[in-house]
Amino acid sequence: RTCASLPSESGQPCGPALVANFSGARNGLAECGTDVFYSDDAVLYQVSAGTTPKKRATSTGTPAGGIACDGTFVYWATVADDDGSNGTVFQLPI
Repeated sequence: RTCASLPSESGQPCGPALVANFSGARNGLAECGTDVFYSDDAVLYQVSAGTTPKKRATSTGTPAGGIACDGTFVYWATVADDDGSNGTVFQLPI
């Protein structure tokens, strides 16, 4: 296994590698096989092993915190009202 990051101070062959920077609300992170999904404001991103984040979808409403994956689809929810009483659940094929 190779590592693209700098050596860690602990003497291990690899230290942590930067995957993405956030600029908005961070409302979820899910691992699905070799991919990771995360949200940044209303945008859902996918990161495959060794690649840069790829924008997969933009949803309406404020992200409600949380992303789930079942191996076939990735799911997330948004809140439409300030009081959190109404919202939408989205599903996207992986």
